[in-house]
Amino acid sequence: MKRAHDVPLRAHGVMSGKQTLMLAVLEDALRAFRDHMTSPSSRLRLLSREAEEWIRADDCEWPFSFRNVCDVLDVDAVALRESELAWKRRELARVRRTGPVSVIKKPLLQQQLSPLQRFVIQPVSTFFWRFIAPWKS
Repeated sequence: MKRAHDVPLRAHGVMSGKQTLMLAVLEDALRAFRDHMTSPSSRLRLLSREAEEWIRADDCEWPFSFRNVCDVLDVDAVALRESELAWKRRELARVRRTGPVSVIKKPLLQQQLSPLQRFVIQPVSTFFWRFIAPWKS
């Protein structure tokens, strides 16, 4: 079996509907696990913990369990699980050393800006929040 990080799953060619759905479930869980682990929002941290519980579970009975999803996608579930949990340990150690990544605040509300400031700042801010900020995380 191949490791998930070594395999561009979408490049395998035609996937069945079942495989596509399972890939979406796996990608969503991994994204939630990584992106929200140290979030300031308790709701998002809960989402990360639930994704981690799903990754850690060794359930074979539920069709969309981590293990079954990995089996259908021909991904080594044990290697992926170990890789993700190792990432978590490294990330938590980094956060303990350096502190959490600071959250970039949005600029002042538009009504607090002069017309000239709105003309200059708003387009730059809109560009940043639409195109740059999503890539920073």
